Amino acid sequence: MPEGIGYLKSIGLDYGYGPTASIEWVLEHIHVMGGLPWWGAIAATAILVRVVTFPLYLKSADQAARASALVSITKPLQDQMKAAQQAGDQTGVMQAWTSINAVRKRAGLSYMQQFTPMLVQAVLGFCSFKLMRAMSALPVPGMQNGGFGWVTDLTVSDGYLLLPALMAGSMHVMFRYGGETGNTEMVAPGMRSFMLWGMPGLVFLMTGWQTAAVCIWFVASGGWAMGQAMLMQRPAVRKFFGITPLYKNSKKETQGSLMDVVMGSTKTIDTTATAKNTPSAMAYQAPAIRTTSARGSPVSKPAAPVAPQPKSGIASLKNQWTEFKAQVNKTQAARAEKIAKENVVKRAAEHEKRAKEKKRKMQGRG
Repeated sequence: MPEGIGYLKSIGLDYGYGPTASIEWVLEHIHVMGGLPWWGAIAATAILVRVVTFPLYLKSADQAARASALVSITKPLQDQMKAAQQAGDQTGVMQAWTSINAVRKRAGLSYMQQFTPMLVQAVLGFCSFKLMRAMSALPVPGMQNGGFGWVTDLTVSDGYLLLPALMAGSMHVMFRYGGETGNTEMVAPGMRSFMLWGMPGLVFLMTGWQTAAVCIWFVASGGWAMGQAMLMQRPAVRKFFGITPLYKNSKKETQGSLMDVVMGSTKTIDTTATAKNTPSAMAYQAPAIRTTSARGSPVSKPAAPVAPQPKSGIASLKNQWTEFKAQVNKTQAARAEKIAKENVVKRAAEHEKRAKEKKRKMQGRG
Protein backbone atom coordinates (compact mmCIF):
# COMPACT_ATOMS: atom_id res chain seq x y z
CA MET A 1 0.00 0.00 0.00
CA PRO A 2 1.53 3.37 -0.98
CA GLU A 3 2.12 5.81 1.89
CA GLY A 4 -0.18 8.82 1.92
CA ILE A 5 -2.38 10.92 4.19
CA GLY A 6 -4.59 8.50 6.13
CA TYR A 7 -2.14 5.65 5.61
CA LEU A 8 -1.63 4.93 9.34
CA LYS A 9 -5.35 4.87 10.01
CA SER A 10 -5.97 2.52 7.10
CA ILE A 11 -3.56 -0.08 8.47
CA GLY A 12 -5.27 -0.19 11.88
CA LEU A 13 -3.99 2.79 13.89
CA ASP A 14 -7.37 4.52 14.24
CA TYR A 15 -7.71 6.52 17.47
CA GLY A 16 -10.82 8.46 16.49
CA TYR A 17 -10.65 12.04 17.68
CA GLY A 18 -8.41 13.28 20.47
CA PRO A 19 -4.78 14.09 21.30
CA THR A 20 -3.43 10.72 20.10
CA ALA A 21 -5.21 11.05 16.75
CA SER A 22 -3.94 14.64 16.44
CA ILE A 23 -0.32 13.58 17.04
CA GLU A 24 -0.76 10.77 14.49
CA TRP A 25 -2.15 13.24 11.92
CA VAL A 26 0.79 15.65 12.38
CA LEU A 27 3.35 12.81 12.29
CA GLU A 28 1.87 11.43 9.08
CA HIS A 29 1.90 14.82 7.34
CA ILE A 30 5.51 15.47 8.32
CA HIS A 31 6.58 12.04 7.08
CA VAL A 32 4.62 12.07 3.81
CA MET A 33 4.67 15.74 2.81
CA GLY A 34 8.04 16.57 4.36
CA GLY A 35 9.75 13.53 2.93
CA LEU A 36 11.50 12.76 6.22
CA PRO A 37 12.36 9.22 7.28
CA TRP A 38 10.42 7.84 10.20
CA TRP A 39 13.05 8.73 12.80
CA GLY A 40 13.23 12.32 11.51
CA ALA A 41 9.44 12.63 11.39
CA ILE A 42 9.15 11.35 14.97
CA ALA A 43 11.77 13.82 16.25
CA ALA A 44 10.26 16.74 14.29
CA THR A 45 6.76 15.98 15.61
CA ALA A 46 8.04 15.83 19.19
CA ILE A 47 9.73 19.23 18.81
CA LEU A 48 6.63 20.70 17.14
CA VAL A 49 4.50 19.59 20.10
CA ARG A 50 6.98 21.37 22.38
CA VAL A 51 6.80 24.53 20.29
CA VAL A 52 3.00 24.55 20.50
CA THR A 53 3.05 24.22 24.31
CA PHE A 54 5.89 26.75 24.78
CA PRO A 55 3.55 29.75 25.48
CA LEU A 56 2.10 27.81 28.42
CA TYR A 57 5.59 27.46 29.90
CA LEU A 58 6.19 31.20 29.49
CA LYS A 59 3.18 31.92 31.69
CA SER A 60 4.23 29.23 34.15
CA ALA A 61 7.77 30.65 34.36
CA ASP A 62 6.37 34.12 35.08
CA GLN A 63 4.06 32.73 37.76
CA ALA A 64 6.88 30.73 39.38
CA ALA A 65 9.16 33.78 39.54
CA ARG A 66 6.43 35.91 41.13
CA ALA A 67 5.62 33.22 43.70
CA SER A 68 9.31 32.74 44.48
CA ALA A 69 9.77 36.44 45.20
CA LEU A 70 6.81 36.36 47.63
CA VAL A 71 8.04 33.40 49.69
CA SER A 72 9.05 35.71 52.58
CA ILE A 73 5.36 36.72 52.81
CA THR A 74 3.54 33.51 51.97
CA LYS A 75 5.73 31.11 53.95
CA PRO A 76 4.93 32.62 57.40
CA LEU A 77 1.25 32.52 56.50
CA GLN A 78 1.60 28.83 55.59
CA ASP A 79 3.25 28.18 58.96
CA GLN A 80 0.48 30.14 60.69
CA MET A 81 -2.18 28.07 58.93
CA LYS A 82 -0.40 24.83 59.86
CA ALA A 83 -0.18 25.89 63.53
CA ALA A 84 -3.90 26.73 63.50
CA GLN A 85 -4.69 23.30 62.03
CA GLN A 86 -2.71 21.57 64.76
CA ALA A 87 -4.50 23.65 67.41
CA GLY A 88 -7.92 22.93 65.90
CA ASP A 89 -8.53 26.63 65.27
CA GLN A 90 -10.69 26.66 62.14
CA THR A 91 -11.09 30.44 62.30
CA GLY A 92 -7.32 30.88 62.27
CA VAL A 93 -7.01 28.49 59.34
CA MET A 94 -9.57 30.44 57.32
CA GLN A 95 -7.93 33.77 58.18
CA ALA A 96 -4.50 32.51 57.08
CA TRP A 97 -5.95 31.01 53.90
CA THR A 98 -7.76 34.26 53.12
CA SER A 99 -4.52 36.20 53.63
CA ILE A 100 -2.62 33.84 51.31
CA ASN A 101 -5.27 34.20 48.61
CA ALA A 102 -5.19 38.00 49.02
CA VAL A 103 -1.41 38.02 48.50
CA ARG A 104 -1.63 35.74 45.46
CA LYS A 105 -4.49 37.73 43.94
CA ARG A 106 -2.64 41.03 44.37
CA ALA A 107 0.45 39.48 42.77
CA GLY A 108 -1.60 38.11 39.88
CA LEU A 109 -0.84 34.46 40.72
CA SER A 110 -2.94 31.56 39.46
CA TYR A 111 -2.59 27.88 40.32
CA MET A 112 -4.06 27.02 36.94
CA GLN A 113 -1.39 28.88 34.96
CA GLN A 114 1.36 27.38 37.13
CA PHE A 115 0.43 23.73 36.68
CA THR A 116 -1.37 23.65 33.31
CA PRO A 117 1.85 23.07 31.28
CA MET A 118 2.78 20.04 33.37
CA LEU A 119 -0.68 18.51 32.99
CA VAL A 120 -0.78 19.17 29.24
CA GLN A 121 2.71 17.74 28.76
CA ALA A 122 1.83 14.65 30.81
CA VAL A 123 -1.22 13.97 28.62
CA LEU A 124 0.65 14.53 25.36
CA GLY A 125 3.59 12.44 26.58
CA PHE A 126 1.34 9.50 27.38
CA CYS A 127 -0.49 9.77 24.05
CA SER A 128 2.75 9.90 22.08
CA PHE A 129 4.12 6.91 24.05
CA LYS A 130 0.98 4.94 23.21
CA LEU A 131 1.23 5.84 19.52
CA MET A 132 4.94 4.97 19.23
CA ARG A 133 4.40 1.64 20.97
CA ALA A 134 1.50 0.77 18.65
CA MET A 135 3.46 1.75 15.54
CA SER A 136 6.37 -0.45 16.65
CA ALA A 137 4.18 -3.40 17.63
CA LEU A 138 2.25 -3.47 14.32
CA PRO A 139 4.86 -2.74 12.87
CA VAL A 140 4.35 0.14 10.41
CA PRO A 141 6.06 -0.75 7.11
CA GLY A 142 9.22 1.27 6.71
CA MET A 143 10.02 1.61 10.41
CA GLN A 144 12.18 -1.51 10.40
CA ASN A 145 14.68 0.26 8.15
CA GLY A 146 13.73 3.87 8.88
CA GLY A 147 16.37 4.52 11.53
CA PHE A 148 19.82 6.12 11.49
CA GLY A 149 23.36 5.30 12.51
CA TRP A 150 23.49 2.47 15.00
CA VAL A 151 19.67 2.47 15.26
CA THR A 152 18.46 1.03 11.97
CA ASP A 153 15.31 -0.72 13.24
CA LEU A 154 12.90 1.56 15.13
CA THR A 155 10.73 -1.34 16.28
CA VAL A 156 13.35 -2.78 18.67
CA SER A 157 15.27 -1.33 21.60
CA ASP A 158 18.65 0.37 21.33
CA GLY A 159 21.20 -2.38 21.93
CA TYR A 160 23.88 0.13 22.92
CA LEU A 161 21.54 1.98 25.34
CA LEU A 162 22.75 5.33 23.98
CA LEU A 163 19.25 6.75 23.45
CA PRO A 164 18.16 6.02 27.06
CA ALA A 165 21.45 7.54 28.24
CA LEU A 166 20.73 10.69 26.22
CA MET A 167 17.25 10.89 27.78
CA ALA A 168 18.66 10.59 31.30
CA GLY A 169 21.39 13.13 30.57
CA SER A 170 18.98 15.73 29.19
CA MET A 171 16.75 15.29 32.23
CA HIS A 172 19.72 15.76 34.58
CA VAL A 173 20.73 19.02 32.88
CA MET A 174 17.12 20.24 32.81
CA PHE A 175 16.71 19.78 36.58
CA ARG A 176 20.12 21.33 37.22
CA TYR A 177 18.87 24.50 35.53
CA GLY A 178 15.62 24.56 37.49
CA GLY A 179 13.27 22.62 35.24
CA GLU A 180 11.44 23.90 32.20
CA THR A 181 10.68 27.24 33.89
CA GLY A 182 14.35 27.83 34.77
CA ASN A 183 13.52 28.40 38.44
CA THR A 184 15.82 26.50 40.83
CA GLU A 185 13.62 27.58 43.77
CA MET A 186 11.04 25.01 42.65
CA VAL A 187 13.22 22.12 43.82
CA ALA A 188 13.50 21.55 47.58
CA PRO A 189 17.07 21.03 48.87
CA GLY A 190 16.14 17.61 50.23
CA MET A 191 14.80 16.52 46.84
CA ARG A 192 17.57 18.04 44.73
CA SER A 193 19.84 14.95 44.77
CA PHE A 194 16.95 12.68 43.81
CA MET A 195 15.84 14.98 40.98
CA LEU A 196 19.39 15.30 39.64
CA TRP A 197 20.44 11.66 39.89
CA GLY A 198 17.59 9.41 41.06
CA MET A 199 15.00 10.52 38.51
CA PRO A 200 17.35 10.27 35.48
CA GLY A 201 18.46 6.84 36.75
CA LEU A 202 14.87 5.63 36.90
CA VAL A 203 14.20 6.99 33.41
CA PHE A 204 17.26 5.15 32.10
CA LEU A 205 16.12 1.85 33.66
CA MET A 206 12.52 2.23 32.47
CA THR A 207 13.36 3.17 28.86
CA GLY A 208 16.32 0.85 28.32
CA TRP A 209 13.99 -1.86 26.98
CA GLN A 210 11.61 0.48 25.09
CA THR A 211 11.65 0.59 21.29
CA ALA A 212 13.89 3.04 19.48
CA ALA A 213 10.84 4.95 18.20
CA VAL A 214 9.75 5.69 21.78
CA CYS A 215 13.26 6.73 22.79
CA ILE A 216 13.72 9.04 19.78
CA TRP A 217 10.49 10.86 20.66
CA PHE A 218 11.52 11.48 24.26
CA VAL A 219 15.14 12.29 23.38
CA ALA A 220 13.92 15.05 21.05
CA SER A 221 11.39 16.28 23.60
CA GLY A 222 13.96 16.15 26.42
CA GLY A 223 16.53 18.01 24.34
CA TRP A 224 14.05 20.83 23.78
CA ALA A 225 13.22 20.90 27.51
CA MET A 226 16.94 21.08 28.39
CA GLY A 227 17.53 24.02 26.06
CA GLN A 228 14.38 25.72 27.33
CA ALA A 229 15.54 25.42 30.95
CA MET A 230 18.92 26.96 30.09
CA LEU A 231 17.36 29.85 28.17
CA MET A 232 14.80 30.59 30.89
CA GLN A 233 17.63 31.50 33.28
CA ARG A 234 19.03 34.20 31.00
CA PRO A 235 17.83 37.72 31.95
CA ALA A 236 17.84 38.83 28.30
CA VAL A 237 15.48 36.00 27.32
CA ARG A 238 13.12 36.68 30.22
CA LYS A 239 13.10 40.38 29.36
CA PHE A 240 12.37 39.63 25.70
CA PHE A 241 9.32 37.51 26.58
CA GLY A 242 8.20 39.85 29.40
CA ILE A 243 8.77 37.29 32.18
CA THR A 244 9.34 38.36 35.79
CA PRO A 245 13.09 38.25 36.64
CA LEU A 246 14.29 35.43 38.86
CA TYR A 247 14.61 36.23 42.57
CA LYS A 248 16.97 34.32 44.87
CA ASN A 249 15.60 33.86 48.38
CA SER A 250 17.93 33.87 51.37
CA LYS A 251 18.02 31.00 53.86
CA LYS A 252 16.19 33.14 56.44
CA GLU A 253 13.35 33.76 54.01
CA THR A 254 12.77 30.10 53.30
CA GLN A 255 14.36 26.79 54.12
CA GLY A 256 12.13 24.86 51.75
CA SER A 257 11.26 25.53 48.15
CA LEU A 258 8.58 27.21 46.13
CA MET A 259 6.85 23.84 45.81
CA ASP A 260 6.78 23.60 49.64
CA VAL A 261 4.99 26.94 49.79
CA VAL A 262 2.50 26.00 47.08
CA MET A 263 1.68 22.62 48.65
CA GLY A 264 1.82 23.83 52.29
CA SER A 265 5.03 22.63 53.89
CA THR A 266 4.99 21.58 57.55
CA LYS A 267 8.57 22.74 58.23
CA THR A 268 8.90 25.64 60.68
CA ILE A 269 11.45 28.24 59.62
CA ASP A 270 13.01 31.47 60.83
CA THR A 271 10.88 34.27 59.41
CA THR A 272 12.84 37.22 60.78
CA ALA A 273 13.43 40.23 58.58
CA THR A 274 16.16 39.93 55.97
CA ALA A 275 17.28 43.43 55.21
CA LYS A 276 20.22 42.39 53.07
CA ASN A 277 18.28 40.34 50.56
CA THR A 278 14.70 41.63 50.68
CA PRO A 279 14.05 44.66 48.42
CA SER A 280 11.24 45.98 50.60
CA ALA A 281 13.46 45.95 53.70
CA MET A 282 16.07 48.38 52.33
CA ALA A 283 16.17 51.66 54.26
CA TYR A 284 17.24 55.04 52.87
CA GLN A 285 20.31 56.64 54.46
CA ALA A 286 21.14 60.27 53.72
CA PRO A 287 24.73 60.97 52.60
CA ALA A 288 27.14 62.80 54.92
CA ILE A 289 27.38 66.42 53.76
CA ARG A 290 30.08 68.85 54.97
CA THR A 291 28.58 72.01 56.46
CA THR A 292 31.79 74.12 56.60
CA SER A 293 34.04 75.42 53.86
CA ALA A 294 37.74 74.64 53.54
CA ARG A 295 38.59 77.79 55.62
CA GLY A 296 36.20 76.87 58.39
CA SER A 297 33.47 79.36 57.53
CA PRO A 298 29.95 77.98 57.61
CA VAL A 299 28.25 77.31 54.32
CA SER A 300 24.58 77.30 53.54
CA LYS A 301 22.91 74.08 54.52
CA PRO A 302 21.55 72.24 51.52
CA ALA A 303 17.97 71.14 51.34
CA ALA A 304 17.21 67.80 52.95
CA PRO A 305 17.45 65.03 50.39
CA VAL A 306 14.27 63.28 49.41
CA ALA A 307 14.20 59.56 49.99
CA PRO A 308 13.70 57.65 46.76
CA GLN A 309 10.30 56.14 46.23
CA PRO A 310 10.16 52.35 46.09
CA LYS A 311 10.12 51.00 42.57
CA SER A 312 7.13 49.22 41.21
CA GLY A 313 7.21 45.46 41.22
CA ILE A 314 7.88 42.99 44.00
CA ALA A 315 9.20 45.65 46.45
CA SER A 316 6.11 47.81 45.94
CA LEU A 317 3.88 44.76 46.31
CA LYS A 318 5.49 43.83 49.63
CA ASN A 319 5.08 47.42 50.91
CA GLN A 320 1.42 47.38 49.90
CA TRP A 321 0.96 44.03 51.65
CA THR A 322 2.53 45.46 54.86
CA GLU A 323 0.12 48.40 54.78
CA PHE A 324 -2.81 46.12 54.04
CA LYS A 325 -1.87 43.80 56.93
CA ALA A 326 -1.57 46.77 59.34
CA GLN A 327 -4.99 48.03 58.25
CA VAL A 328 -6.53 44.57 58.75
CA ASN A 329 -5.01 44.29 62.24
CA LYS A 330 -6.31 47.76 63.12
CA THR A 331 -9.80 46.88 61.90
CA GLN A 332 -9.80 43.60 63.83
CA ALA A 333 -8.67 45.37 67.01
CA ALA A 334 -11.42 47.98 66.66
CA ARG A 335 -13.99 45.25 66.06
CA ALA A 336 -12.83 43.32 69.12
CA GLU A 337 -13.03 46.46 71.27
CA LYS A 338 -16.56 47.18 70.01
CA ILE A 339 -17.67 43.62 70.77
CA ALA A 340 -16.16 43.84 74.24
CA LYS A 341 -18.07 47.08 75.00
CA GLU A 342 -21.30 45.55 73.70
CA ASN A 343 -20.77 42.53 75.94
CA VAL A 344 -20.24 44.78 78.97
CA VAL A 345 -23.46 46.67 78.24
CA LYS A 346 -25.32 43.44 77.68
CA ARG A 347 -24.11 41.90 80.96
CA ALA A 348 -25.01 45.08 82.83
CA ALA A 349 -28.53 45.02 81.39
CA GLU A 350 -28.93 41.34 82.30
CA HIS A 351 -27.69 42.03 85.84
CA GLU A 352 -30.15 44.90 86.27
CA LYS A 353 -32.94 42.74 84.91
CA ARG A 354 -32.16 39.95 87.38
CA ALA A 355 -31.99 42.46 90.23
CA LYS A 356 -35.43 43.87 89.36
CA GLU A 357 -36.87 40.35 89.09
CA LYS A 358 -35.45 39.45 92.47
CA LYS A 359 -36.83 42.63 94.01
CA ARG A 360 -40.33 41.86 92.66
CA LYS A 361 -40.18 38.37 94.12
CA MET A 362 -39.15 39.76 97.50
CA GLN A 363 -42.00 42.28 97.46
CA GLY A 364 -44.48 39.53 96.55
CA ARG A 365 -43.41 37.43 99.50
CA GLY A 366 -43.74 40.42 101.86
